[in-house]
Amino acid sequence: MNKKYKKVYNMENLTAKEKEMWIWFHENSYREDLKLAKDILLKYLRWSVIAAYYAMHDVSKLYLGKIHNIKIVGEKTHARTIELLKEYVKESKEKEKVIVLLGKAKDEFETLFRLNEKALPLLLRQGRQERTKAQYYSFEKETSIFDINFSKNATYFIDKIAEPFIKIMEKML
Repeated sequence: MNKKYKKVYNMENLTAKEKEMWIWFHENSYREDLKLAKDILLKYLRWSVIAAYYAMHDVSKLYLGKIHNIKIVGEKTHARTIELLKEYVKESKEKEKVIVLLGKAKDEFETLFRLNEKALPLLLRQGRQERTKAQYYSFEKETSIFDINFSKNATYFIDKIAEPFIKIMEKML
């Protein structure tokens, strides 16, 4: 990626030592977060959505570090991770790989209208939006209908957005 992107996205190349630690940390983090999201799903719906999103975010950062040797530093890491993922999957080699993987996972992506390289960063963006809703908005309604709907939404998010995204990112690695 050229110097323009380095400045726009405030990213840095990983040193050899950093890369080793970066990979170890993000490999463990995304797996831990996804396991946590599933384990607490029925008891802590809100936190399960938050953990599932962080699994998506961490596997994206793992991909950027392991494959492209970059780390994102400073503020707005989440937004810049989405944008960098979008830029990298535009590259012809990565684009072709993403399209093939999306084709194989088509059944898991019922909500997407078009399956192309743009789908991957859109899923991460959607994950971020769901995490924000779960993390920052208070839910004052405590009716069983509300709990059932939120439970369905959290389950859907993990099963149909977070897990398929992570499966594809794992194959990108």
